Amino acid sequence: MRTFKVKQGPFQERPYYTGNEIERICLDELTAAGLLPASPSAVRIERFIEKRFALTPVYEDLPAEVLGYTLFGPKGPTKIVISRVLADEGSKPAERRINTTLAHEAGHCLLHGHLFAMAAPPTHLFGSDAAREPAGFRDNFLHGRIGGNL
Repeated sequence: MRTFKVKQGPFQERPYYTGNEIERICLDELTAAGLLPASPSAVRIERFIEKRFALTPVYEDLPAEVLGYTLFGPKGPTKIVISRVLADEGSKPAERRINTTLAHEAGHCLLHGHLFAMAAPPTHLFGSDAAREPAGFRDNFLHGRIGGNL
């Protein structure tokens, strides 16, 4: 991994991983959790999150354009939230979107969770419309504890 200094955004630097580095990290983490399939097949992503981060994803009402987000504390992720709308839909496409969103949030945790623990408070996530944010979302985002599906 390399890092680059940036002038925009909530962080002073941005990590950069090659495709091979991401692949290696994911394979190593799935192997360590005992969840790497022996042959190409689906990964039990919710179970991976439970084993690797000791978190059970929760489903809450979120703004329509937000599929999920992760809260971070000083020692890593503290909560992964997925849109309840996806869970309530109950369709195959919604199930795939849930799994994709869970994998996305797990990626935040694996690849750059350390940035959220060290970050200076970023600006408002949803622009000036604070009413659209989930309860507690703004305070946690402003304190650098959220990585979202943005």
